[in-house]
Order: sequence, then C-alpha cells, then structure tokens
Amino acid sequence: MVTTRVLVAYATRNRATAGIAERIGADLISAGLEVQVAPAKAAHTVKGYDACVLGSAIYAGRSQHDARRFGDEQAIDSWARELARELGADGAPAGRPAPDEPSS
Repeated sequence: MVTTRVLVAYATRNRATAGIAERIGADLISAGLEVQVAPAKAAHTVKGYDACVLGSAIYAGRSQHDARRFGDEQAIDSWARELARELGADGAPAGRPAPDEPSS
C-alpha cells in the first residue's frame, strides 16, 4: 500500500495560523495520509512529498515573508502545475492559461 505524503507548511506571527495548520494536518492524518506539519522557515523542500499545503497569516494584504520565501524557493506554483498535469488536470491556475497555451 502506497501512502500519500503531505507537507503542511505555514507562516504565522501570533500562532493562529499554526493552529489552523495543525488542524489541517490532523484532518489529513485522519484521512489516512502521512503528514508533516512544520513552519515554512523550517521546511526545506517539497521533494519526497506528494502534496504541499502552504498557508500564511495575511498582514497589510501580504502573506508572511517565510511563506513567500518558501513558495518562491520551492517553485510551488510550477510544482503544483506539474502535479496537476500528472493527475490529468490542465495545470493552469484559475484565470491563467496553462503554461503551454498562448495567452489571450
């Protein structure tokens, strides 16, 4: 039996987002997935995971620096598109064309 491995990474200022991440992690574990919940600043890679949930507190309209840094370093957007392709979806984020489609 193959177990799906999920990273739940988060950035928080006052621990509220950490609590939400821990709840998401617990729900995913209850669904039979293997889950690691970690602060984005301690999460070093998405390699070895089948999925990643990246969450952040929002202040002044921006996500926390650690979440933005982790997303940028790990090319979360590109990684998510590639995973979506493997699953049979077009891989395009909502409102944007798939990477191999011309934009309008």
